[in-house]
Amino acid sequence: MMTAARFPYIASDPTRPDSSLMPSVPLLLAHDQRTMTFMGLLDSGATVNVLPLWRSLRE
Repeated sequence: MMTAARFPYIASDPTRPDSSLMPSVPLLLAHDQRTMTFMGLLDSGATVNVLPLWRSLRE
């Protein structure tokens, strides 16, 4: 059984009131003892999902 979830639409650039709204989902990545959290773009029609390179290079 799947549980429904709702995710907020937030401004793509919070410093600009005219910026586009995008649905965001909180993400937690973990490996060994390291974790990182950030907001990701929710695209329910996407065929492929990718993470920005700079996220993978963060220490």
